[in-house]
Amino acid sequence: MVWASVTPGCRPWVVAAVLASILFYLALSLVRKGISLAWNVSEKPQLVYWAQPSTLSEKFSPDLIDFKFLTLHLRNGRQLEVHLPPTEMRELITWLKDRNPSVRLGPYDSLDSPKV
Repeated sequence: MVWASVTPGCRPWVVAAVLASILFYLALSLVRKGISLAWNVSEKPQLVYWAQPSTLSEKFSPDLIDFKFLTLHLRNGRQLEVHLPPTEMRELITWLKDRNPSVRLGPYDSLDSPKV
């Protein structure tokens, strides 16, 4: 790397390699944080206080779950977006309701969201 930086024809490649390594490191860091957050939620589902579909075009109905993206709002101020097929999403919501009876489902900060 040092040799390439002093060679005049290789300097653009050094800059590109440094920028690519920085972007790779940042992406890896974000993925690691997301996995850590998902692991914490799986161990302690009580961290979740609100679950909402990421697309708010329809009202949340526990009986009819046909969305693929779910945003989990956590008590530590963070959010976790989950992307699953509708059948697995039903299983996730059932699992979450069983282990965390105080979770609210529906649009965020909506007073008429059902408390399960």
